[in-house]
Amino acid sequence: RSVPIPPTITLGGQPVPPVDCAKGLGFLIDKDLTFNEQVTSMISKASRRLHYLRLLTKQGTSVTDLIQIYLALVRPVLEYGHVLLVGCSKEQELAIERVQRRALRIISLGGRRSVPDLPTLKSRREDAAVHLFQRMLQEDHPLHDLVPPTRSGATGRTLRNSGTISLPKARTKRLSNSFLHCAVRLYNKTIQQ
Repeated sequence: RSVPIPPTITLGGQPVPPVDCAKGLGFLIDKDLTFNEQVTSMISKASRRLHYLRLLTKQGTSVTDLIQIYLALVRPVLEYGHVLLVGCSKEQELAIERVQRRALRIISLGGRRSVPDLPTLKSRREDAAVHLFQRMLQEDHPLHDLVPPTRSGATGRTLRNSGTISLPKARTKRLSNSFLHCAVRLYNKTIQQ
């Protein structure tokens, strides 16, 4: 199968060259929507910030202060735009979680000090996706038009699962791992519990 040639886009009379990766609002989007560039970039940026934790640990800073510094300096880098990464690949997910585990190992001096358990970044991503989707259900939300109908709205019948959202069919894995599909699945799971 041949790859279609993208049309030439002009802006102000000048042709816009196609690129493999574009940055918008600090988020890297590659041409295949795999978010590999974004994950790699945020992992390297967060890893550089772990150096401050190492320095402060050597100075004898308390565990609670180090946790607060991690939450203020490192975790925001790992969570920037994280609702888009809710359907990321297993390798990307493990790489992101590895940074948090490294930070906790630095704070605990390799296990010599006890450190409180922090929620996984995956669970925080999923909670944020469900929260955003719940806000999207409100009619005044700008993204409300993207929300698929409820089961009762789609079938016109009263069903046991009438409060759940109909998941649109996805022929590709990329679409089934997109934010909207993952958020609908997570939202339906929370409603059924």
